[in-house]
Amino acid sequence: MNQNSREHVKTDVWSQEITGSYSSFKVKIFEPKGEFGWHVHDDCDELFVAIQGEFILKLRDKDIHMKEGDSYLVAKGLEHTTVCIRDAKAVVIRSAPNRNVA
Repeated sequence: MNQNSREHVKTDVWSQEITGSYSSFKVKIFEPKGEFGWHVHDDCDELFVAIQGEFILKLRDKDIHMKEGDSYLVAKGLEHTTVCIRDAKAVVIRSAPNRNVA
């Protein structure tokens, strides 16, 4: 998938389009603008991979400065937010809880 193609241009600032999935993982393109707001995922981990610009991934006890090529795993249950610094874009891979019933 080429993220520079016009197919993936979003008009909604906080749009977090799921662009694919693999096994029990969801993959999305995340374009933070301003501050997202504090939140927690009780049922999944979230891997951020910065692919453009800069943003801060804030945890309650530290700030992680993310720039192109950086990655960071936010473990489930860990409160976090993001703050855009400069034209940020990231791939976010989230482990999805297994909701299949046998």
